[in-house]
Amino acid sequence: MIVQMTDHGQIVIPVELRRKLGLAAGQRLEVMERSGALMLRPVPSSPLLAARGRFRGTPLIESRQA
Repeated sequence: MIVQMTDHGQIVIPVELRRKLGLAAGQRLEVMERSGALMLRPVPSSPLLAARGRFRGTPLIESRQA
């Protein structure tokens, strides 16, 4: 699918994709750049759900050795 960006940087997500992904008016989306491509990801309404998986593989606390 090809969409056109407005002078204000807005795009329209085609209705077929909105229905398939369950996106609704007012839905917040995270915009990311990966290897020169734009990615959109729905943002959960709960801040805890939004952070889920973000720190995977990263130690959250440092172990102290005496």
